[in-house]
Amino acid sequence: MTATDPQSELPFDAISTLAGTGDGTKTASLVGAILAGSDYARSQLSALYLPAVTAAIRRWVRREQRPAVRYRLEQESEEMVNDVLINALKAIADAKFAYRGAGSLSAWLNTAVRNRVIDRARFWERRAELPPGAGGDGDSAAQMPDDGPGPRTQVERRERLERVMAELARLPEEDQLLVELHVWHGLTYADVVVEFMRETQVELSEDAARHRCQRALAELGRRLRELGS
Repeated sequence: MTATDPQSELPFDAISTLAGTGDGTKTASLVGAILAGSDYARSQLSALYLPAVTAAIRRWVRREQRPAVRYRLEQESEEMVNDVLINALKAIADAKFAYRGAGSLSAWLNTAVRNRVIDRARFWERRAELPPGAGGDGDSAAQMPDDGPGPRTQVERRERLERVMAELARLPEEDQLLVELHVWHGLTYADVVVEFMRETQVELSEDAARHRCQRALAELGRRLRELGS
């Protein structure tokens, strides 16, 4: 595969972030390039799925009912995101993950996110004391590869992502879930309805899911434009 221009914008501006992650063609090309040994493709795939993994981690952390455990999970959320993405890239590069479309990678990532959060919650549950701000546990997360974008670019992308996430969090919780499922996990509206009902126990038709998701995206886009994101 011929890599795209390294200077081209990765999906971290508001529009690309909301539209890019579910692009199966792009994902397939990047997976193929990673199997061929492309470090640039690794950084692009990581960037492409960063918003989806970040949203999924945050959603699982919010489910934690024990305040002390939830506090710890919140503190290490970014490390868990890195862990999941690094493990995904390694699984692809080592041909341990069989790519069968963008949905297959999203499903793998969803499972990896769930398992990582549950594992960390169990770890903190076993700890006798959980004082806020206490020192580390010795389980330092692996760092992202050095061959990705420079520190300034990473900071700018992180800031843009944080603005998107902050505005998304202002939407009604059910609308947040619809956007995450359809846009960042690349699910069809039929699959969105299945996952939405499983998460919320609220019945929703496919047409209603489409209407609510599009309305939520329009509102999110309006807010981001006002912020200049």
